[in-house]
Amino acid sequence: MTSVMTADLETALLITVPDMPKVIRDTRLRLDPVAGLGVPEHVTVMYPFLHPDDVGEAIVDRLEKICSETAGFEFSLTEVRWFGEGVVWLAPRPEDPFRRLSMLVEREFGTRPYGGAYDEITPHLTIGYHGPVDQMRAAQDVVAPFLPIHVRAAELALFQGGPAGWAEVRRFQFR
Repeated sequence: MTSVMTADLETALLITVPDMPKVIRDTRLRLDPVAGLGVPEHVTVMYPFLHPDDVGEAIVDRLEKICSETAGFEFSLTEVRWFGEGVVWLAPRPEDPFRRLSMLVEREFGTRPYGGAYDEITPHLTIGYHGPVDQMRAAQDVVAPFLPIHVRAAELALFQGGPAGWAEVRRFQFR
């Protein structure tokens, strides 16, 4: 599970959203740079998490314990929203299961969502990130007719990567 120590590598804990409509996947591939690096559609639970070299068996065991004590849950992606003009995203409802899971991980590992950059965490699925504003506005109109999208969160995924690409390392099943 460990890798050669590289400063550019990091990990993330994600609730992936499989089976998204092709138009949403394609839009995201155009407008969200991490999509082209192998990060699937997702709602972030913890990013950054730990350096990959620090994710050994003890960390895996602790993640398994958290997930085994966390019930899977239903959610829906209900509307297109914005963070300023820099990020267009889909809002999951309810938000509380994502926040609770992020807080559990934060308490267990001492990590802060987005490195503590924000006072309040807003669970979201990014469609476009700092792309051309006109293209991101158009994406909103393309994506909105496919909402709501209903999803069952049954597992937490650990991803590892950096500027050269990302890959799934492991999945942890919820109870």
